[in-house]
Amino acid sequence: PKLAFPIRVKELLLMGTVQAGTIRPSSELDRVIHLFGLEHWLATPVDQLSGGERQLVWIAHSMLKKSELWLLDEPLQHLDLKNKRLVT
Repeated sequence: PKLAFPIRVKELLLMGTVQAGTIRPSSELDRVIHLFGLEHWLATPVDQLSGGERQLVWIAHSMLKKSELWLLDEPLQHLDLKNKRLVT
């Protein structure tokens, strides 16, 4: 999705840790950042990422939300082979 305002990758991921007004432990955020290899993108504005990089960040954000149900339309689109394997 397109964002209506500039936001860095770390800020977007932090927004994923808030649920029902409660912020989950930073260990969950750190685990997802490491799992997806996002360490080097944390200070990068989301709108400056490539399509595949942006898709990976949004999938990581979704994992942090801990939703009971996900409706995904072509979630692997724009991902390279390495990241397709990671996500699946």
